[in-house]
Amino acid sequence: MEVYENVKDFWKYLEYYPDEDEPGFDGVHYGGIKGIAEDAPEAARKAFEEYRERQIEFAKQGIKI
Repeated sequence: MEVYENVKDFWKYLEYYPDEDEPGFDGVHYGGIKGIAEDAPEAARKAFEEYRERQIEFAKQGIKI
C-alpha cells in the first residue's frame, strides 16, 4: 500500500513538531506528527484517529507503516 493512501484523508491538516534546527524545538521531539489541526473537519479527524489506532495495533505486531 502506498504511504500516501494511509494519510490522504487528513494530510493537509497535519501539524508537526519542529526539528532540532527549527524555532520552537522542545529538545524531546525531533520532527514527526504532532497531531491534527483544530479546524480539521470531522471526517479528517476520524480518519486520523483510525490511522493512529492502526499504528498502535501494527506496532504491537512489529509492523511499521
